[in-house]
Amino acid sequence: MTSRLQLREEWQPWIKFFATAVEESVKESIHTASALENLLRHWEERIAELRVRSDSAVNKLPQLLIGRPVVTARQVEAELGISFPAANNALVKLAEIAILTIPYEQQRNRTFVAHEAIDILNSR
Repeated sequence: MTSRLQLREEWQPWIKFFATAVEESVKESIHTASALENLLRHWEERIAELRVRSDSAVNKLPQLLIGRPVVTARQVEAELGISFPAANNALVKLAEIAILTIPYEQQRNRTFVAHEAIDILNSR
């Protein structure tokens, strides 16, 4: 049937199909972006309770984690342009307040995971 529609140049059903798909995709993207913005605000509120310096690496991490919810200290070091100890300490602080988890207990090359962000990204 599809090829017959194309041969007869009946494009309207195809245009409607693709327009509907684009509309649904935009709605899902807006919903996901809104949920991630809400999560970011929630994290920032939790971090504010730590009463760390405003220029602390801990305050820079949430924005990074929204776009990259699985990180290592080396990645944070490179992304934020901070020292490895500062990156590691910031990650550990966020793990202490349950923003991050450490799925595998190991001393070196630990991976930190922001499950709340992953849940939002996987929800659709």
